[in-house]
Amino acid sequence: MSAHVHARAGRTTRPRRARWLGRGRLSFVSRQSDDAALDETLSEFAELSSRLGIEVADVSGNVGALSAVVNDQARLSIQLSAAAEEIAAGNHQVEAAVTHAHAATKLAHEEAAGSRETVEVSLAQLGEFVNWVGQISDQFSVVADALTGITSAAAQIDRIAQQTHILALNARIEAARSGAAGRGFQVIADSVRDLADQTISAAQDIDATVRPLTGQIGELTQRGQQAKEQAETMRSSTQSISQMIDAVTGALASADGQVAEIKDAAAAIRAEVDGFLSSLSTLSGGLEQSSAELNSARERVANLLSLSEKLVSTSARTGVHTSDTPLIEAALEGAELVAAAFTAALDGGEISVEDLFDENYRVIEGSNPVQHLTRFTAFTDRVLPAIQEPFADRDPRIAFAISTDRNGYIPTHMLRVSKPQGPDPVWNAANCRNRRIFNDRTGLLCGQNTEPFVVQTYRRDMGGGRFVMMKDVSAPIWVRGRHWGGFRIGYSA
Repeated sequence: MSAHVHARAGRTTRPRRARWLGRGRLSFVSRQSDDAALDETLSEFAELSSRLGIEVADVSGNVGALSAVVNDQARLSIQLSAAAEEIAAGNHQVEAAVTHAHAATKLAHEEAAGSRETVEVSLAQLGEFVNWVGQISDQFSVVADALTGITSAAAQIDRIAQQTHILALNARIEAARSGAAGRGFQVIADSVRDLADQTISAAQDIDATVRPLTGQIGELTQRGQQAKEQAETMRSSTQSISQMIDAVTGALASADGQVAEIKDAAAAIRAEVDGFLSSLSTLSGGLEQSSAELNSARERVANLLSLSEKLVSTSARTGVHTSDTPLIEAALEGAELVAAAFTAALDGGEISVEDLFDENYRVIEGSNPVQHLTRFTAFTDRVLPAIQEPFADRDPRIAFAISTDRNGYIPTHMLRVSKPQGPDPVWNAANCRNRRIFNDRTGLLCGQNTEPFVVQTYRRDMGGGRFVMMKDVSAPIWVRGRHWGGFRIGYSA
């Protein structure tokens, strides 16, 4: 309880003032003073400084969290802008391609329509050709029939000539038998026989000429019939081509209409994307400006937090007893105990100076969160628990009492949070806090501070979006005149 509270309650208890006893040591002794008002004011100032530090730390944490969110949003807006620009570029390409396709389908439609007219003309000409082939085929049939008639007539003439030849021969024989009276008939019979022979020869010539011609005409007639059938097939095929061209023309007309609709839709999308890009650019600019302003505010709040912490430390150094005084005394005592233990180990040859001040942090393979080993880790695991563990029972507010080197490396933590790591990194983060480097603002200042003590206030992330206000008091650990690190006590604010 603060001194000014005692005064208000009617008590005469006076605040105690500090008396320094060498480096980093102080002892609080009672002082009788008539200046009770000044003592009460100093006590109240110290308490208000402490409360201010808590409030500023809370604000600093909130500003930091908000700044992180806005920074993420700014980065996201930049990514969205880039993605929107890619979409716009892609849409422009689509629009150009659709415009080209529209021109191509329109030209194809026109060419298909022209081709249809050409095919119609060709079909008419082909129809005439098919009719002509049919007529030729029919004429071949007539010629074949005529040749058949000629062959039949020639055969009949040949038969008649053969009979006439026989008759003429018989008449000559009879005329020869008649003597001089039949000599005239003999001459006639010879003439008739000669004429019959010539007729036979002519009939045979006709047959010899007509026979191969008949075969050729028959072959031509057969080929003409085949040509007629093929021409009919061709006419059917060309009619199918005409129907196909009609279908293609209709499809091209439909495609042309759909491409035109796509073109209009792409133009509408382009307008929407351009408007979205404009709005997103404005939003991105605003977020970047807000991010910059929040970063500036975070730095200023951090400076304010440092000032408030210095006020707390300065108030403590005035000798006024505050709620932080027992923890400051504990931190100073812990630093002296650790320094004494380290010095004794050096004197006894348990560890060398080089190993004690080793800064080669070797990663423990497979650890998550990452843990490290140094040449002094095994030594601190043997020495520090006996010093650190008892401090947890000195004040119910104390959450931990640990030693950190100058770089925020905590080789040996409280035993309850120094368990072997398991497969769950979330569990490990809460239960395996030893052998880890905590190089945040609070951790580094605890290890690097060379003032007699420093009091810090911060928000401790408990997970799940829950934070607890914490205070941290640390005192430097000196070993043979060298600064090893600090003894830090974390306690609830």
